[in-house]
Amino acid sequence: LQFGLGESGSAISRTCFTMDHDGHFYLNRDSSSLNLGAGNDVTLTHDGSTGATLASAGDFIIDCEADITLDANGGDVKLLDGGAMYGVFTNNSGQLTIKSGATSSLVLNGADVTVADDLVVTDNLSLNSDSSIFSMGAGDDFTITHNGSTGATIAGNPITIDSGDDVNLD
Repeated sequence: LQFGLGESGSAISRTCFTMDHDGHFYLNRDSSSLNLGAGNDVTLTHDGSTGATLASAGDFIIDCEADITLDANGGDVKLLDGGAMYGVFTNNSGQLTIKSGATSSLVLNGADVTVADDLVVTDNLSLNSDSSIFSMGAGDDFTITHNGSTGATIAGNPITIDSGDDVNLD
């Protein structure tokens, strides 16, 4: 099935859409747009150079009974609000980098997570290993180490305790 348009009284000069015997529907021109709803509330547009744009006048809901796959060969999945980027998921040689805006915040490499700047924990922080090490400083110059049998070892050079009140070591 083909549908075409031509000048009034003339032969068809171009095909607008085609549906083949397998039920595939084709819009045969760049800058094609599929509009849905009485007010064209949802549009799927292909502009011939940047791929496709799916636009909705209201909320856009993806509801799937199985998995949802985003496959971006460019390596980035970008999050935008009103055209302004506020987040990016980046594949960097198999590592997942999460960016806030254009700034890397988290890098995930297997089970390892690197935080690019401040990490604020508003409740408990647990290191659930009998060989946990909490380290601070660019060269790990201060550490608290738990080895599972002797409790904790505090290491640093020097260690200064400064208190405006009592200090009790028990």
